Amino acid sequence: MSFFTRLMIALSLLVLPLVIVLVLGFLWLWEHELFRQWLFISFVWAGLAWAWILYLRYDYHKKYIANTKTNSMPTDIPTTPETTVLWQEITEMANAVNPDEYPLEDFNKLIVLTETVLQKVANHYKPNATHPILDISLPHLLRIAELVSADLQKTLSQNIPLSHTVSISNLFQGYQWMNAASKYYNLYRIASVPVNPVNALLREARSFAVEKMMGSVSSNVKAWVLKSYIEQVGHYSIRLYSGTLLLQDPQAIKQVEEIQKPIFAAEPLRILIIGQVGVGKSSLIDALLNQPETTVLPNIQTVTSYPFELDGLKSLLIETQGYETAEEAKQLMKRLKTELLNADFILLTCAANNAARDADKAALTEIYKHYQVVESQYHPLPPIILVVTHIDKLSPVQEWNPPYNLVNPQSSKKAQAICAVLDVIHHELQDSFLDIIAVNSAPDRRYNIEEGLLQQLLNHLPTAQNHHYIRCMETYQKLETRQLLVTQAKKAGQLVFDKANALVKKFDIWKK
Repeated sequence: MSFFTRLMIALSLLVLPLVIVLVLGFLWLWEHELFRQWLFISFVWAGLAWAWILYLRYDYHKKYIANTKTNSMPTDIPTTPETTVLWQEITEMANAVNPDEYPLEDFNKLIVLTETVLQKVANHYKPNATHPILDISLPHLLRIAELVSADLQKTLSQNIPLSHTVSISNLFQGYQWMNAASKYYNLYRIASVPVNPVNALLREARSFAVEKMMGSVSSNVKAWVLKSYIEQVGHYSIRLYSGTLLLQDPQAIKQVEEIQKPIFAAEPLRILIIGQVGVGKSSLIDALLNQPETTVLPNIQTVTSYPFELDGLKSLLIETQGYETAEEAKQLMKRLKTELLNADFILLTCAANNAARDADKAALTEIYKHYQVVESQYHPLPPIILVVTHIDKLSPVQEWNPPYNLVNPQSSKKAQAICAVLDVIHHELQDSFLDIIAVNSAPDRRYNIEEGLLQQLLNHLPTAQNHHYIRCMETYQKLETRQLLVTQAKKAGQLVFDKANALVKKFDIWKK
């Protein structure tokens, strides 16, 4: 006789007195004509239990299903329009996953699901690769498995009761016991029908309702686990294929933080100022620095940098050469590719009294081409602000009485002229910029610098800081790669040395 059989016999002997009491209790209720009252109380009690089950189902649905459709985009992945669309596709896939199609106990199905998510992300970032999903290193792939496993462990331990105390062995053993117990329970259900058919009918109805409700809750929990899994795989695969995933965990290794600090502190925010010849780039820089106008000399350098402080952050105002024609703008933007990709802000300056916009449009087109070529891996598009200068030269030229109400400009002809120019530029450049702002940078007529342009810079500072972070992360990754190569070389050299030393010892033993 097996241990399980002996255990079931012992449990049956333990339960037998209770069964006898139940049978005698039913007989007593029947003899004293209290069976109807007991039946009514049973219905009320079952109704309360039913209401409680409905509440549990609602609570699970609210916790695991309803809130899952409003998950925000993780903050540590590139915030580009393309990545935002990709993340929305991943969340839609996670919300639509069917637990019956991908059962949690089927490891092969989970592998297929993982491959589907990786393939979607890889095709986005590596469209020209022969095998996009394989265009990564093995350590980075293992790093994804490590991060996803850690996140799932945290999610399960915080949301699934007793998940940290029940072992896998307990689950398998409990599953075996449940199957065995269900056989004996079925025998009890059949045997109890002749004894008390009314009670058997109520019990079956209650069991059916509970089974349906708990089955729904179980399905919701499985869907929630699969959804969390898809989102975590998508999150870390975006970081992987976008080039922002580190092999080491900066939060766990203090040396990493010590290495990162000087890199991030030494690299200032870069504000790149471009525009046609004569639009007032130098005057704009003087106005931002709040200093008198300096003498503008012919500059043979492509860029000139000026120290600047934006909201307490060390920054650089980078002035570039001007251009006159569309071809000159295109060639200059090609020469400025490195500066453009490293810029955390781009200020495109246009003169309000100059109607030629083809060169500015060509410059913007070339800027977008640069970011498309690098596939936004390390260089998400920074904030681009169009700064319209020389507004004091608009008609009527004699009028200059700021501030001007550009929301309701009917009270001033100058304000109407400024709004008209902004609308024309907005249309001609086809909304290629985030914001358009009118300023005047002449020393004696400075207008809308602090309250307008600086405020726009502050509004877009979080996006610029994200761009700055990714640039510095690229620098750190290069340093990390060099450190890993040095470590691997040391390990390989030590291995060769140990093998050579072992051969020498064997040779000495053989010689002796």
